[in-house]
Amino acid sequence: MLPQAVQLLNRVRTTQIATPTLEIQDVYIFTVFSGDNQKFLLQPPRKMDEAAQLFDNVAVINRESSTVLSQIATFCTFEASCLMDPWISISSGTTAIDKNTCILVDIIIYGHPKHCDEVGDILSARKTYLQEPDYRDTLCGYKNPHFLDLNSNHPVAVMDHDSLRFSLLQSELGSQQQEASNAKVLTQSLLKQKLATVFKTMTRSQNLKRVTADTNRVHTDLKP
Repeated sequence: MLPQAVQLLNRVRTTQIATPTLEIQDVYIFTVFSGDNQKFLLQPPRKMDEAAQLFDNVAVINRESSTVLSQIATFCTFEASCLMDPWISISSGTTAIDKNTCILVDIIIYGHPKHCDEVGDILSARKTYLQEPDYRDTLCGYKNPHFLDLNSNHPVAVMDHDSLRFSLLQSELGSQQQEASNAKVLTQSLLKQKLATVFKTMTRSQNLKRVTADTNRVHTDLKP
């Protein structure tokens, strides 16, 4: 946290999010700016033609996270979101700011879809795993390379019908198939939403750790 943070908070964009418990909370949205020596800083959003200024920095992202972001910064841009509650005592002046003042923020990564898998691989190599975001720009598409894509693993089945029967019953079957297709899409959408909620509830504010097993210590008898 930097000393000028209090004066800059009134320029930071705010919005609202719904938590997994459907509670509405206010959040700050920051621009993530790349500084010198692989440092990444939080700033209030600026206009397209407005240059970044050093005195606009609200906070510095920790070294470990900055190092990770630097690996993908050439083809990605970033935003940060943070609940407003932790900032209240700072903006009111009841909490003094120094270099050890820390507040947890979520980093949102934006980039071209063609880089999605590459970003996932780079982050995985750094043992950093993306979680379902509480906030994101809804005008952009969303894909998490660390989450199972149900659509790609369970494509819509193609039904095989006798050509004559299908031609005679085309309108009835077409109606039934459309209803079944709509129901399947709705079911998959609800399932994805529930899975995302479970991941968010269990891993929010934590790093997802990949579990590995020593195969030399795992033994089982083969059954005939």
